[in-house]
Amino acid sequence: MRSSSTVAAVFLFAALARAQDDPRALVERAVRAQGGEARLAKSRAGQTRVKGTLFLQSEVPFTKEVLYQLPDQIKDVLTAEVEGQKLTVTTVFNGEKGWISRNGKTEPLADPALLTELRESAYLVEVCRLLPLRDRAFQLTGLGEAKVEDRPAQAVQVSLRGRRDVRLFFDRDTGLLVKTERKVVPPKTRREAVEERFLGDFKVIDGLRSPTRLRVAVDGKTTVDAEVVGVRFLERLDPEQFARP
Repeated sequence: MRSSSTVAAVFLFAALARAQDDPRALVERAVRAQGGEARLAKSRAGQTRVKGTLFLQSEVPFTKEVLYQLPDQIKDVLTAEVEGQKLTVTTVFNGEKGWISRNGKTEPLADPALLTELRESAYLVEVCRLLPLRDRAFQLTGLGEAKVEDRPAQAVQVSLRGRRDVRLFFDRDTGLLVKTERKVVPPKTRREAVEERFLGDFKVIDGLRSPTRLRVAVDGKTTVDAEVVGVRFLERLDPEQFARP
């Protein structure tokens, strides 16, 4: 009897290990941890407001509002004070077109490289909603154990034809998405870099567990440290929100 119990335990632990290594199982666990399929399915759009510090040549306090609507609409309104002057920059990506407005002066974004960055930013939002990853067009590859802010995590690489790979890191204990990693091409340098986004201090908002802290690092250097001060999850936004400013 003792021998058969030992064998059963070995098979049980092996099955658990396989489940932990299965990238699709990790995503499904994260869906449940975040609040479940039903609630996530109703949040194809949303609004996030943050405040914090940009680390440029100096530390710059800022506030930002982001509106998004899956799969490819995003609006970013950044307000900051640089060298004593208030600056408001509104950036919009609406499918294939983009605009930018600096203190009310609006112009189209014609640079293909900048449009690509906006398109990839909208894609990152879609990936982080998790439910789209059920589509078999997305290739999910388990990357094994990792560390995020000194906590054990499990990593998954998301690949989709025509898009840059995104790596997702799930907390091993909670199952929550706590970090993303991807390649970006910052407009100033035009050189490929690695962007990491660290998500923390989760709270339940509208039935979904949402991070209230955000830190962004590019090539290992922190560029943004912010607090999320407002979140709304919505089924739909008025398309006019993404019209030219």
